[in-house]
Amino acid sequence: MMPLRLFSIALCLLLAPTQTIYAHDIREPDTKDVAAIRLAADVRISLDGRLNEPVWRAAQSATDFIQRELDYGEPAQEQTEVRFCYDDENMYIGIRCFEERPETILKPMSRNESDMNAGDVLNLFIDSRHDHRTGYRISVNPSGMRGDEARYNDFLKDNSWDGFWWVETRIDSLGWTAEIKLPFKNFRFDTTGEQTWGLNIERRVPRLNEQSFWKKVSLDDGRFTRMSKIGHLTGIHDIKQGRRLEFVPFGLAGTGRSHGVDTRVTRETGLDLKYALTPNLTLDATVNPDFAQVDADVDEINLSRFPTRFPELRPFFVEGNNTFLTPIELFYSRRIGGQTDIVGGGKVSGKMGPYTLGLITVQTGDWTYFGIQDDDAAKEDATFGIVRLKRDIFSKSTIGLVFADKEYGTAYSRVTGVDLSLRPTDLVLLNVQVAGSWQPGLREGNIGFTSDISRVADASSAKFFYERLSPDFDINQTGFLRKEAHRGRERMGLDLVYSPRPNLGSIKQIYLTGFVDAQKPILTNRYLTDQTASYPGTVFAPDFLDEKRGFGGADLWNCVLTRVRIWNSSRQSSAVTIYRVDMIQTACASAFRRQASTRLR
Repeated sequence: MMPLRLFSIALCLLLAPTQTIYAHDIREPDTKDVAAIRLAADVRISLDGRLNEPVWRAAQSATDFIQRELDYGEPAQEQTEVRFCYDDENMYIGIRCFEERPETILKPMSRNESDMNAGDVLNLFIDSRHDHRTGYRISVNPSGMRGDEARYNDFLKDNSWDGFWWVETRIDSLGWTAEIKLPFKNFRFDTTGEQTWGLNIERRVPRLNEQSFWKKVSLDDGRFTRMSKIGHLTGIHDIKQGRRLEFVPFGLAGTGRSHGVDTRVTRETGLDLKYALTPNLTLDATVNPDFAQVDADVDEINLSRFPTRFPELRPFFVEGNNTFLTPIELFYSRRIGGQTDIVGGGKVSGKMGPYTLGLITVQTGDWTYFGIQDDDAAKEDATFGIVRLKRDIFSKSTIGLVFADKEYGTAYSRVTGVDLSLRPTDLVLLNVQVAGSWQPGLREGNIGFTSDISRVADASSAKFFYERLSPDFDINQTGFLRKEAHRGRERMGLDLVYSPRPNLGSIKQIYLTGFVDAQKPILTNRYLTDQTASYPGTVFAPDFLDEKRGFGGADLWNCVLTRVRIWNSSRQSSAVTIYRVDMIQTACASAFRRQASTRLR
């Protein structure tokens, strides 16, 4: 009855008139504003990276960046100027990054966005809703590499978001420049009246080991760019999100013939539809979607007993993907259409006031059937349904419900969960989720629970977590969980970080980290029977079977790790890296494992 009670309590909190704080008009003492200017009807921006249009000289610039590293609070050593202008459907951003020694500019080129951080880079953080909770990161480097991601719950990241925008860059005697064309269609926002968007800008200069921001950030917030603590982009009005309706049909026909096989005719047809129900709520529909343009998964050698989790790249599922993210991944969209065709589906995602809504329904099966040929039994016929409802509470917290269902043949897999993300202060975060799963024949516990509480600051951080998964808690028909069938686990741990800034010569910060991890399996007779059947002749050791009793004795596994890391700020030894060196590492296990190791670098 516990999950039902929690479900009822969460539903009451979702529907109750809880106070919610939205974007405010009161400016913080150290806030920063920059105004965008509207382009005249006859003015066009030539996207070439030169910044030679008159509008760039007329626009107000976001400048006077402040260091976070290495000298906190001091002005940036290299000047940066960022300007904004726009027309009905696009935002244009002009960037000038001054560099005293242009020959030292690092400009990596790679398909991997994370490689951008190895060189000079400029990041823009945009909160188009101005709700101080959600937003986007747009990144560019001197070689024209692009990077982007969505932000939610103030600082959490959704790397699956892939916006469409264009950039051109140039390197000259003054440094490097960039011009960005950013369609408003990428964003969700209110189209009425004059708007204020959240904005912050970060620049990294490896030659100086320098990280600076337009809107000053605290040392405690420096690990994350919080959407609740950024400046403002003003002057935006009378803009459009583009077409409210998009209809993209496709068709494909061909023939093929091989030795001993008659000529085979292939036909494919389908369509994608997108409709903006409101400025913040979008309907996506698809029939036999074509994902031919999506990048293939990177090959990976997996020698573990669990499958590889691949990222979602298919456009239909990427839209609003962060709406469905929860601590236990109850919905993993790659479960849909992996070994079969997607016959059709629909999705609604977005926000309505304090509520975030996500609805998905998809039918899979054999698209080529429909009376044209015999149904391919290898292609699974299944119906998926996912419902996600989340409410903003207080200023930086959320509570949500999720339900996922898969119906296939006479079988089914149903999952429901309640989750809470509570931020009582800027530094403290509590996450809790309880979920239940239902499938035919699973009867030895179907509850999953996870929780963690953390305090993250510059000088010290701590995180405690606890997780318990019942043996028959199984979500892998709709979600993703690395867990064996009919075997549960219980786990708890503590992570500690102490990172003082002694300012001893070139040493700016020292990291002392450690963790404690205790875990045990929850075994069932059905699991042991399955293992014996899979591996005939297996004999289980008594200590292994005793682990069913709970923590204590041979059930407890402890691992304590300590590490010292020194951040050296010297600019003489290297011009390109931040010096983080593992100096000492020791590890020890409990007496039941009788293991110990020490390592010195």
